[in-house]
Amino acid sequence: MRRLRLLVLLIIVMTRFSYAQNDLVEAKSLTEVYEADGISKSEIFLRINNWFSKEENAVNNEITIADSKNGHIEVKGIVKVLFKNIGTDLYPKRSGMAEVLEAKFNYIMTIDIVENQYMVNYTLTDMIKEMYGQEETFFNCINFVEIEDTALEEYNKSMEKVFKRNFVFKNKREIFFDNSKAQFQEVSSYILNDAQVNMFALHEDIVSGD
Repeated sequence: MRRLRLLVLLIIVMTRFSYAQNDLVEAKSLTEVYEADGISKSEIFLRINNWFSKEENAVNNEITIADSKNGHIEVKGIVKVLFKNIGTDLYPKRSGMAEVLEAKFNYIMTIDIVENQYMVNYTLTDMIKEMYGQEETFFNCINFVEIEDTALEEYNKSMEKVFKRNFVFKNKREIFFDNSKAQFQEVSSYILNDAQVNMFALHEDIVSGD
């Protein structure tokens, strides 16, 4: 259901691309500049704070800085990601294995506001927990632009050690490594889409005044 929601909202974002005048996508960050015609700096500031105070948004977000004078807001948040469990390809006949895995990441969102305009930067900072204890190498493979081969190699090397300790056969390990890049592409796309959807929802509230 969440994937469907993200897909629908992303389509809305794509078909109404004019809501953001400038955007910059980097390895682990997204920056958007928005026009808010006829809305003062102080009112934009207030509406942003109101949006993050709503129950559904406050669950995974915490405003850490709210500087009205300088028009600066910082938010620490958590994004939850659902992605395919490659283990189902390793052991297709094993019953009870989860089809989907969950991962959580921390991010920081900074918002700078001027009259009739504001800029949002979303930066992924780290991974909270990975089921094999590979938070650092997993996180290094997340890339909104293109998965880096060197980061992927490091992750596969670390997983090779994990699998050998757990007596996973070579043919099973090869299946995992053949699919690991697709796994990171899926997770990276999920996080980027989630960030875009939330930015779009925030902007809709700002311009509508809801």
